[in-house]
Amino acid sequence: MITHRKPDAAERAAQLRDESRQDQRWVRRRLSTYVLGCLGSCAIGLALMGAGMHSTDPHTGPQLFWLGLLLGDVGIFVSIWHWFRSTST
Repeated sequence: MITHRKPDAAERAAQLRDESRQDQRWVRRRLSTYVLGCLGSCAIGLALMGAGMHSTDPHTGPQLFWLGLLLGDVGIFVSIWHWFRSTST
């Protein structure tokens, strides 16, 4: 027969401390992923906007500029949306 004993206060405190550390690691890892996603989409957007500003073609320049603006903003929005979605569940 298997008997289960209740953990004493020190064992329970150590268990709670380990769980808290794991939760903090998970939150930090997720947050850093989404911050890097925001920075990456911002960098892509800025690069495309810069290419559009330096383009001499009257059709390609504005297209690159607006594409960079759109991709940068949408990438930031999607990263923040995924962050809030992952923390609410």
